[in-house]
Amino acid sequence: MDIGFLELDQLADITDCREAILSNDYADYVVTYNGDRQALIDELEGQCLKLIDDYLAVVTIARKAPDLIDLVPQLYSIIPKCYGLMDPTSLEASGIIQVQNQPVLNLSGRQTLVGIIDTGIDYTNRIFRQADGSSRIIEIWDQSVQTGTPPEGFAYGSEYGKDQIDQALRSEDPYSIVPSRDEQGHGTFVSGIIAGGSDEQGNYTGIATEAGILVVKLKQAKEYLREYYYIREEEVYQETDILMAICYLQLQARKRMLPISIYIGVGSNSGDHSGRGPLPAYLSRLCTSPGIAISVPAGNEGNARHHNSGVIGDTELYRVVEVNVGNDTPGIYMEVWGNAENVYAVGFESPYGEVVERIPPRFYTRQSIPLYLERTIIDVAYSLIEGYTGRQLIVIRLTAPTEGIWRIRLYAAGSTEKSYQIWLPIRNFVPEDLFFLQPTPDTTITEPSTAAGCICTTAYNHITNALYFESGRGYTSLNMVKPDLAAPGVDVYGASLTDGVYVRRSGTSVAAAHMAGAVALFMEWGNSRGNMPVLNGVQIKQYLIRGARRTSAGDYPNPLWGYGALDLYGAFATLQQRSDSQ
Repeated sequence: MDIGFLELDQLADITDCREAILSNDYADYVVTYNGDRQALIDELEGQCLKLIDDYLAVVTIARKAPDLIDLVPQLYSIIPKCYGLMDPTSLEASGIIQVQNQPVLNLSGRQTLVGIIDTGIDYTNRIFRQADGSSRIIEIWDQSVQTGTPPEGFAYGSEYGKDQIDQALRSEDPYSIVPSRDEQGHGTFVSGIIAGGSDEQGNYTGIATEAGILVVKLKQAKEYLREYYYIREEEVYQETDILMAICYLQLQARKRMLPISIYIGVGSNSGDHSGRGPLPAYLSRLCTSPGIAISVPAGNEGNARHHNSGVIGDTELYRVVEVNVGNDTPGIYMEVWGNAENVYAVGFESPYGEVVERIPPRFYTRQSIPLYLERTIIDVAYSLIEGYTGRQLIVIRLTAPTEGIWRIRLYAAGSTEKSYQIWLPIRNFVPEDLFFLQPTPDTTITEPSTAAGCICTTAYNHITNALYFESGRGYTSLNMVKPDLAAPGVDVYGASLTDGVYVRRSGTSVAAAHMAGAVALFMEWGNSRGNMPVLNGVQIKQYLIRGARRTSAGDYPNPLWGYGALDLYGAFATLQQRSDSQ
């Protein structure tokens, strides 16, 4: 529990945590602690603290702390990462229609919950209502609305229960009662796939059509984090709010004593893509708990050209990595990860030919270098052994980079293989003309889909059986098999923000929505009907892997398809085969 940098004795107590958590004048941090809750509470007295579990907490304090990059050498993981969106025949391709209609199985998500973490939901849409017009949505926690009452145990946003939602639906002005909206439409679309009801007029049906729906609308990331990562995209979410959302959903499921299939619709390139960061590690812990499973998209970074990797040869003085920079790039953020057995360093050559020689690694500090021929400022911070992963991390920030080709000189010293990985932010966060000239398409799945316990889902075209060309590719940086499975995610039919009007979307977020719905049906059979009452997310993933379709050429698992395409009916068929053999 290392929070000495916060200088708490110099900070005034926060009297209004609700305001502080949304204010850019206050910073949010992810704190790791040793399970001694009371000690942490005592140490952070007067500040805004939320305990996530026995290992993680989120704290909000006044922004008197140093620049974020100054924290990298010792406390990289404490800085919230920024996440962005991962943008009926499909149900048949996934074996879902078969289990919905099969007389014995007849699965529809009864006595299960689905928890959706995304851009919100259009709760007025007919596909989220019962036959009598009442809502199937049990709770909405809108983190961005401050006019209502926050959930119990949480300090911000507004929670709206089913009674309030039903009252709003009966009103001529529903948003005067429940002012939660999905302005983007992404959350409504994926919610419809996961748990939307049937609309015969629109020839539409969701998957877990009778599951209870819990929704968390994420608030937008604070401006100081956008500035740190040089993000201009409107839809940006921060790690602390995602942690809060997951904590809220599992508490809701525990209170109702029902299994829950959680869907997370966002991803990030920050982190070493090993599954060992704070958020992935938390997800993996949850997935070993009975009645909790989590589905996450693999991301759409496969062809983004935002990843470079390689091995620096023993005879190389340095490896040159070239980055193309356009004329409208305010700044560049990137992370270089290397093996802990070696020591890595960087140097630079600008488009104008100005050279920054090898910057020696230094403990506990960042180094800032202004270029004399250009306006660019180079900031470099070395974390020689990063706390969560045990690997070396170099964070690079270029402010006002000159247009053209930047050459990063990557040095390595040591006796073992000098392998490295470099990631730029996800495609949503940077201009199209920012990319590596020699990219590596593998290990482009996004965080937190690297979490061992989660179901990482890639996308394929259910009509042509071809993989979605933008899909992130595996494996993880530790060579763990990810993605786990593929599901339909190309040109999929789904709900829009206009009731009764349907649109088509593509992306791994759509594929992960199919997976989350299928998981809810499996939970109905296992947890709710008592066939496997303590079934957890890790077990469900393995049953789905056993039933997967493997029709494409090549061996399985592989970095493109994982273990194959989702076939829920096939998973039940393998259960029957196992029963027959015993």
